[in-house]
Amino acid sequence: MKIKTLKYFMLFFILLLSMPTVCSQQVWADLYVNKSEVLVGEPLDLKVTMYTSTFFSEGVNPGNIQIQGAFVVYLNGQSKSFRKNGNTYAGVTMSFKVFPFQSGVLKIPPLSFTVTSPSPGNYKGTPHKVSTDEKEIDVKPAPDEYNDGMWLVASSLTIRDRNAGEALKMKTGEVFERAIDRSASGTVGEMIPPVQWDTLPDVSLYPGRASVSTRKTKTAITGVRRESAKYLFEKAGTYELPEKVFQWYNPYTKKVSNRTLSKIIIDVIENEDSGILATVKDSLSVVTTSDDTEIKKAAVTIMGMTLKEFLLMLVTLLILLVISFKVIRHYLKVYRKRRAVYRNSEAWYFRRFLKNIKKRTSGSVINALYRWLDQTGTGIYDLESLGTYGNSIKLDEEIAKIADAINENKKEISLDRKFWKEFRKSVIGISPIDSSTGQWINP
Repeated sequence: MKIKTLKYFMLFFILLLSMPTVCSQQVWADLYVNKSEVLVGEPLDLKVTMYTSTFFSEGVNPGNIQIQGAFVVYLNGQSKSFRKNGNTYAGVTMSFKVFPFQSGVLKIPPLSFTVTSPSPGNYKGTPHKVSTDEKEIDVKPAPDEYNDGMWLVASSLTIRDRNAGEALKMKTGEVFERAIDRSASGTVGEMIPPVQWDTLPDVSLYPGRASVSTRKTKTAITGVRRESAKYLFEKAGTYELPEKVFQWYNPYTKKVSNRTLSKIIIDVIENEDSGILATVKDSLSVVTTSDDTEIKKAAVTIMGMTLKEFLLMLVTLLILLVISFKVIRHYLKVYRKRRAVYRNSEAWYFRRFLKNIKKRTSGSVINALYRWLDQTGTGIYDLESLGTYGNSIKLDEEIAKIADAINENKKEISLDRKFWKEFRKSVIGISPIDSSTGQWINP
């Protein structure tokens, strides 16, 4: 009897082991998308939630999710739990923003993740691969009035243009740079359309390379696009950069808003230096790069660059060196010319006179004084004519020192530098030098 009972017990135990247990582990993933139809650029809220009947022993890595035809940005991950049929399930929800950039059917493929979760009654995590179902979203094109490529979907838009509304004065051959920074909430920098720069007759336009970035927090995304363009004025005249209107569509209010940058008026006069225009134009042509140019990686590299990159850099450096040499040589000529004018001016000889007063050598002081007086053009040529300028006791004292040094043949003389500075300014009344001509202007 005991043997028979033991056989039944063993048979029951074997059957129990062979039966699937109701306490087996369950791990799965769900996909949620808040909309089934959007406009191009309109963001989608995509959430992936992974569940386990035990717990997650490690954090879940969102990985690098890629969806063809859209930008995907990971925002945050949150833990959650729920009860079903008396069992508690742990979950992790990962939130993403999806920005479709082309119309048509946007296919969200099955998304796969690896989670680590222990089996029931165990504490050592086991890897489990989970996947979501495929989903399709209908992406509508931008309205017809935005077929110029200026369509933007955002909750708000901030624009900065440091020159907007100003009236500027320039010369031919000079460069005006307009920089426009845009910050759009609720989108990525890549979705902000490029600025359409205004073209003007007799003005060369050199657009710069755009800088695009995206700032994000756990709940918000802001796209930033910074652009600039240089205008080279080739002829004199009055130029007007018209108002620039930037529009955006708010997907939450379903309204289109706009911001306007004021027009810029620029008065351009003829430049005396006719050669500077060609020099600046060549320089801008060399340093301006195209946003559409890409240098592909090659097998041979020099200093970490491809052969094409290295040769391009070498040629660019040589051209820049030649241009720099020409520009420097040009400005050296201008500098030498102005310095030559200055060294023959009243200001130059007055400075020499003041320096000699410091040295106190009578011969040098007196010679410098007479040379300066000749340069003033006031008709002063000796001590007697000098004394006729004003009724000043201090001037009489200074003239007496000079006369005494001449008559007594003294080697040293002590004059008052401060007085002579005031004398030059207030008594003779010589105005400051004109920086453009190097000549002094008398009132």
